[in-house]
Amino acid sequence: MFRQFRNKKGFTLVELLLVLSIIGLLGSIVVPSYSKIRMQSNEKALIQVGYTLQVALESYALRFGEYPTDALFASELIGVLDDSGDLSQTPVNPFTSKSFEVTDMSGQMEYVFDDAENGYSLSIYGYQNFAIIHVLSNN
Repeated sequence: MFRQFRNKKGFTLVELLLVLSIIGLLGSIVVPSYSKIRMQSNEKALIQVGYTLQVALESYALRFGEYPTDALFASELIGVLDDSGDLSQTPVNPFTSKSFEVTDMSGQMEYVFDDAENGYSLSIYGYQNFAIIHVLSNN
């Protein structure tokens, strides 16, 4: 009776467990690397959005003779530039793939106008708004 099962071809339980453990090990190495690469690409895309806003700010200043004077978050700045016609397309937050909101947990931007210098700075925050990853200004 036991001889019938010995002649069957297939994988043993040990072989299957070994293959599954190797797959799990490889997965634990690949997933964190992918997450880091995705975060870095989102931050680079966010910096490109910052450059787009900088061009729109310069266009706004040429049109109206001054820069917007209020301190604004990205969503508010985009609204001002969109209303003035200086943005041809409304940018999206790469982290959320939606329009910028004041409540965004990643990818926030802050525009500050300096009256004394007649200039501005646009601070770009990265993942989870933890740190400034880039600053654009006209000075």
